Amino acid sequence: MKEITIKDAFEKEKKSKISYNVYENTLKMIDELSEILGITRTQMLDFLIVSGIKSQTNFMIKTWEEGAKDKKYQEKEKQEKIKKKIKTLEEFKKRWNVDEFLS
Repeated sequence: MKEITIKDAFEKEKKSKISYNVYENTLKMIDELSEILGITRTQMLDFLIVSGIKSQTNFMIKTWEEGAKDKKYQEKEKQEKIKKKIKTLEEFKKRWNVDEFLS
């Protein structure tokens, strides 16, 4: 069975056009990175979004886990909310195979 890379999976994926207002300097950085790598702006944005999903998801889980240890969140109700949030994020990671994304 042929192994499918993340790149292959996204290249075959249907795309949707969106409108997005981006800061000019951010766009300049994206364009410069694109030029360095020899890829299009769209390809660079695809990479940044996907890798950002992975890092942001992992960051949120870590932050919630650390927050659960904080004295001000020791009430049972707050602990339950934190555990639910972490569980939901872990399920999201599993459903979308987030750990397999390039970063």
